[in-house]
Amino acid sequence: MNVLVYSGHGVSQTSLAHTLSALRALTTPYLSVRTVTASTLAKQPWASTCALLVIPGGRDLPYVEALSEGKPNANDAIRAYVSKGGKFLGICAGAYYASRRIEWERGREGFEVSGERPLAFFDGTSSGCVYPGFEYQTEHGARIVRLELNRAFGDAGDLCTYYNGGGEFVDAESVPGVEVIARYTDGDGAGKTAAISCRVDQGTALLWACHPEYPLVSEPCTTVLASSPVIAPDHLAAAESRRWTFLRTSLTQLGILGSSGAVSQPDIPRAPLPYIGTASSFLAMECLRAATGVLGTTVVDRHNRVQIHTARSHDEISAFVTDARSNPVPLPAAPPEDNAVKDEDKILAHIVLGDLSDCREESTPCFSIPRFMTALSSARATVGAGFGSWGLGELLFYSEAVESTQTLLDKNPTFCAALPTPLVAIATHQLAGRGRGGNAWVSPRGSMMLSALIRVPLSSLPAHRLALVQYLFSIAVVDACRAVLPDNSQSTVRLKWPNDIYAAPEEGDLYDPKVTRKLGGVLVSTNFRGSDVDVIIGCGLNALNDHPTTSLASLAPSLRETLSIEDLAASVLARFDAIFAQFVAAKGSFEPFLGKYLRYWLHADQEVTLTTTDPPTRVRIVGIHPEHGLLRTMPVDAAPVHSSNPFAAERQFIDLQPDGNSFDMFAGLIRLKS
Repeated sequence: MNVLVYSGHGVSQTSLAHTLSALRALTTPYLSVRTVTASTLAKQPWASTCALLVIPGGRDLPYVEALSEGKPNANDAIRAYVSKGGKFLGICAGAYYASRRIEWERGREGFEVSGERPLAFFDGTSSGCVYPGFEYQTEHGARIVRLELNRAFGDAGDLCTYYNGGGEFVDAESVPGVEVIARYTDGDGAGKTAAISCRVDQGTALLWACHPEYPLVSEPCTTVLASSPVIAPDHLAAAESRRWTFLRTSLTQLGILGSSGAVSQPDIPRAPLPYIGTASSFLAMECLRAATGVLGTTVVDRHNRVQIHTARSHDEISAFVTDARSNPVPLPAAPPEDNAVKDEDKILAHIVLGDLSDCREESTPCFSIPRFMTALSSARATVGAGFGSWGLGELLFYSEAVESTQTLLDKNPTFCAALPTPLVAIATHQLAGRGRGGNAWVSPRGSMMLSALIRVPLSSLPAHRLALVQYLFSIAVVDACRAVLPDNSQSTVRLKWPNDIYAAPEEGDLYDPKVTRKLGGVLVSTNFRGSDVDVIIGCGLNALNDHPTTSLASLAPSLRETLSIEDLAASVLARFDAIFAQFVAAKGSFEPFLGKYLRYWLHADQEVTLTTTDPPTRVRIVGIHPEHGLLRTMPVDAAPVHSSNPFAAERQFIDLQPDGNSFDMFAGLIRLKS
């Protein structure tokens, strides 16, 4: 799930930076905090994966211009999201904008702004400035103010926070559905309302007129406090701690954090740790032989600098990991595009190759490599042998914390060309995980995160059939999930086209985002090299992680005692290995798997609106194109075609590419990606 922070026209870069920093500190690694533009809000299906939408401080009038552009526009999407149960946070200008009416600096030439606003989450007027002296692009008029918090909010007492141009919510206590959270206590503002919570149909909007996202111990607060020391130096640490408590409580009230108001789990590494490359003695030697040309060197690749080391004992493996923990090199806050990074600035990835017998759990406390290998051997025996010289997973790269397993195998072609395949990379924590369409995939502990590299001769598999691999791996994931769930929960794990894994109710509305929730997803990319193609398959799955994500353990709590990430990953890989072998043997035919895919998916005869046509077309989903994996639809007024027989009446079909279209299952819309 994502926390989306609006970053478009009018946003204060200072408020944006502090908002992102605070939200990431409070929600990592359970939620992905990302910026979003007005265009994305208007045109993309973001709502179903959004835990919280934030409009930070800035200027109200540019918000009106940017968010009202087009039809439908961003305002329509925001209002619909909150009305259907979404959570919204408006800070200063974002709070003004979320009120039905704004009245700002009335009578002040060059500053006055007044008028109706479209969101109207607060069904009243937001009026400011509460304190005089505001000037654009300056700290004139800025101050630290003291707020009195409402006991009903669960965090009674005073809060010191940064103020610059904020307003009051006029007569908020008399507006239905509004709870007053805080009031000003100083000077002209004494008694006026500074923060409120608004019930909006099924959703909630939290509006702050001030800036509690600003740290009191850094700029611009330090400059303000230097000129007007309203907080004694020996009280500053306590005031800053109280600010963090208020932020946590706010997110808890919104349901973003658990009832404790904090994320509690073992410390998460903030910088990548080495991959431990391990296999049986034979495969370890094979890997060393293949990598001979790059051992002991630094491979400067498209995305990373990669160093491959050899370890002759457990002590040497442990030394590499210990050194990386003691000397962390954090990832950049916002990595630039690969072609904009100098070679010497590329992120360094370490691979330590060793024999399986040297891998002990002391070096990998979050993942037992011996247990994984034992589970893999058992799973392979159950489902049958796979494709290639050795089984998928028998050659393993594991790390407790990495940038992204998918990035390592997909964006470093020179390094990958030196590796034997098949190869699997597994991580406990991904610090910059990749999902489909550029989405981030956050990775709290308890998630299964892996990427597989398979090298396929093009003589054995037509290139156009590679699009079907994402469906095959998705089938393997659902099979593995259903195998560990109790009988009464197995059918709840389903597929959303093209490659998402969902938990859905057995009865009722499948397209209600309150009950149908994402468990994970699959990402497939390809790199062609001569007569071969490297297929890189990434998968992230919520298995044993806690609130606020939906996981297998939330479907069946007993799994916390019986399931391990090692066993689940082994089951997924063994099942896909067998499926892929059958797929290659059939020269890429999807026919043997189509029936199961259609049984698992959520779209049997679903009617949706296709906005890629002019005018939009109401269509019914009837299946998957057997050759290219396109989503097969037909106009609802055409002759009916049953999902189990999607190959009749060819001329009536409208086929849609997964990479060119965006499918909002809950809204029933298919759009072109922007």
